[in-house]
Amino acid sequence: MRLAALGSALVLAFVVAACSGNGTANGRATTPQPVPVPSEPSPGSSEGGDQVPGHGAPSVASPLDTSRFEAAPCSVLTKPQVSELLGSPDTPSKPDNVVGPGCAWDGPGSAQVGITFPKVNNLGLTAIYRDRNRGFFKELPPVDGYPLVAYSAEGNPADSGRCQAALGVSDRTIVDIGVFQSEKNLGKKDPCESVQDVAAMVVANLKGVR
Repeated sequence: MRLAALGSALVLAFVVAACSGNGTANGRATTPQPVPVPSEPSPGSSEGGDQVPGHGAPSVASPLDTSRFEAAPCSVLTKPQVSELLGSPDTPSKPDNVVGPGCAWDGPGSAQVGITFPKVNNLGLTAIYRDRNRGFFKELPPVDGYPLVAYSAEGNPADSGRCQAALGVSDRTIVDIGVFQSEKNLGKKDPCESVQDVAAMVVANLKGVR
């Protein structure tokens, strides 16, 4: 679906590891505390940390190279795409992010969208699936064949207006995508549907289809 109806409905979550940030946007936290994605297997795990895909994670049939965008994370979305998502976005920013390269775009009404290329481990979606019972976990419809999983340690994203999801672009690599709805759009649309819209743009750009 087209994104114009979103208006200023989006924001980012920047973390995909066992850590949390302290950033704020207009007084609202922009880094939710996610489901931990440790670099070693959980205690009692029957699978090794380097066995991928594992723990029920789907395999990625056609891996995508993210290196070009890791070097320039704010180029992962074009200016027209960001304007379509947020209306009149501010200049993108690269937060001090310990988990990997990332970029955030702020819009009116505390809305924000952001993308991170996590470097905590090389387990891809396997790490997300391994910890699926530690909080909110929901498999979203694949984006052009690439698996997408919403996760959070803070309950159902629909209650907070934010959604964080991991997009599997290879068996060992994910792109972390987050949105935060503006106050006026809370409850009008599931924020995880908005993540799917952003993920579709990311996949197209990774493939070189602008």
